[in-house]
Amino acid sequence: MSTLVYEKKVDGLILPSSCVHEKLLRMLNKEQFPYVILGEPAIRAEELTWVDVDNQSGSWQATMHLFEQGYQKVAFVTENQGTVFAQNREKGYYRAIEDQGNGQPIILNCRNDYKILPEALEEQLKTERPDAFLCANNVIAYHVLKYLKQKGLAIPQQVGIVTFDNYPLAEYMDPPLSAVDVDTFQLGRKATELLIGKISRKEKERKTKILEVRLLFRESSCKGGK
Repeated sequence: MSTLVYEKKVDGLILPSSCVHEKLLRMLNKEQFPYVILGEPAIRAEELTWVDVDNQSGSWQATMHLFEQGYQKVAFVTENQGTVFAQNREKGYYRAIEDQGNGQPIILNCRNDYKILPEALEEQLKTERPDAFLCANNVIAYHVLKYLKQKGLAIPQQVGIVTFDNYPLAEYMDPPLSAVDVDTFQLGRKATELLIGKISRKEKERKTKILEVRLLFRESSCKGGK
């Protein structure tokens, strides 16, 4: 990346938040090189220009939807609590549990290893059995759905599922998965607009753009109707 910057091979950069670190920021700022961050960064978020979706709101909406459908114990299944977007999704889940005033939060963390999910689910069902799952991404949702079906649990009659990150096959799963739709096209578009502003107008003012999400209601979570 330093070659791109020092040799001016490009006019600006859109950086994923996962690759942002202090050394990189010092280099970019020293060279006055235009950049925008895709996703809320873990460092210096109050100083930088970035665009993200409202992960907290999406998680809150999804959890409240499950409660509204009559589910009583909603678990949140995540894979990496070290990222900002995962932390924000977890915060939204906690807020919904608090707002509902319905029991204790249930967190399952597969730590980026989907192979341990069945074991984690098995142990959880032996103790405090959830009747609904909010999954941090669609890969987790696939594994949760597969496990529950192997156990002979009816979805959505006995267990509900909502996933983050709607993806092309979600509506074709059996049953179709309700999803928090993250519009990656709009994310890229807004990031590009901000970057063009920095390049063409040499804007130095820090800007943050948080995009709304929408909840897509499908069969996997709608036992009481949409």
